[in-house]
Amino acid sequence: VLCSAAGAADDRDPNPRSIDLPIVATTDRYPPYVDFCRRRPAQCQLQGAPVIPHSQRLLADLEQVSAEVNRTIRFVLDSEAYSVEDFWTLPDRGYGDCEDIALAKRAQLVARGYPSASLRLAFVFNRKDLSAHCILTVETTRGTWVLDSYADAVLLWSDSPYNFEARERPDGRWDRFDQSLWRYEATPSSGP
Repeated sequence: VLCSAAGAADDRDPNPRSIDLPIVATTDRYPPYVDFCRRRPAQCQLQGAPVIPHSQRLLADLEQVSAEVNRTIRFVLDSEAYSVEDFWTLPDRGYGDCEDIALAKRAQLVARGYPSASLRLAFVFNRKDLSAHCILTVETTRGTWVLDSYADAVLLWSDSPYNFEARERPDGRWDRFDQSLWRYEATPSSGP
């Protein structure tokens, strides 16, 4: 079920909810991503419009792709699958970790005709347990949407349970965000 913030297909939202966090640095791609791009260069060429029109059809496609990939790709850590700490790949064998799942979602959306420049990876940390994670973001005229391997629902970035560390730019570099603005959620105590 799409969240209520999806609204109508009108692109003239007076308050688009796009990522607007302060940027503290811009860096090159991370080494495991560089390695992936050497092996699969077509998967890393971010082309087309960096912002796409919002519509109910788009959100339905995002939700369908997110749920399908989450259902068909079994989560397996790189250390277990490849005996290395961090190895990025398309999960062609039916398993992968969060980066692989995000890449698979982007590949499926590009195959449906969406421009890859609007489909960008992001590194995030869960606000409750501060676990690191990679997600796919989709930049639209009505905000930045998140496709997550932990949930099928497609959410606005601001409604996700994450603090954003860094996000891929349309030119392939990464913006690192000001982490002093991070919010944290208290976890229930496990004591009596």
